[in-house]
Amino acid sequence: RRLLPIELERLNGFPDDWTKFIAKNEPVSDVRRAFFMGNALVIGLIAKVGKVIAKELNVERKRFIVLHMKDRTLYVLRTSN
Repeated sequence: RRLLPIELERLNGFPDDWTKFIAKNEPVSDVRRAFFMGNALVIGLIAKVGKVIAKELNVERKRFIVLHMKDRTLYVLRTSN
């Protein structure tokens, strides 16, 4: 069977019905919602990879820029010039 849009959103770490509406509360078809989730970044996975890299590099947290997405935190290493 095909996964439902809400199941795809959950697998990608998004809240339920994240892709249900676009501008002006216009509903989105299930096919298009599945397409959105197929092209989405899995933020939870990226955050975990970033934490592992930071731990391996033993870098202080001060050197990171913190970006928030809902209840998850994504750490991105600040480039030094």
